[in-house]
Amino acid sequence: MPLAGSGWPVPDEARDGWWPGLPYPLHDMRPQGYMGRLFARAEHRALGVAPDPQAWSDDDVLHVLSQRCSDTSGCWIAGLDALSAAELSEMQALNRSYRERHGFPFIIAVRRKTKAQIFEAIRTRLARDTEDERAAALDQIGIITKGRIDALLQG
Repeated sequence: MPLAGSGWPVPDEARDGWWPGLPYPLHDMRPQGYMGRLFARAEHRALGVAPDPQAWSDDDVLHVLSQRCSDTSGCWIAGLDALSAAELSEMQALNRSYRERHGFPFIIAVRRKTKAQIFEAIRTRLARDTEDERAAALDQIGIITKGRIDALLQG
């Protein structure tokens, strides 16, 4: 999804829709400062990440947000605590298969989606061509980012 001319505030190197790391809205969501360090120290063992959030890779940040994020539109894997043990196991297996097939994490804007719709989406998108899926993932990042910016602007 090329962003040149879209009006989105993106660095020059990301105008083609590809970021050198996490897009800035997701980067800004990573645990930071005093509270971020407290969170990381308390949760690092359960999440399988370093106790210092400054040492986290982009993949670590995405993993942590997907497991512990619950209050922003950038949290694309929502309600994992509402899944049964069997559903959680299936979602984890689908996510592993998706990453193995496409080489990047499954991303979906979950706002106003049911659990069934999210499962259907990952199953459908898992079978897609990687280039088509990359475009779909970028579209989803755009939806997530727009929702977050809209929420900030609305106060």
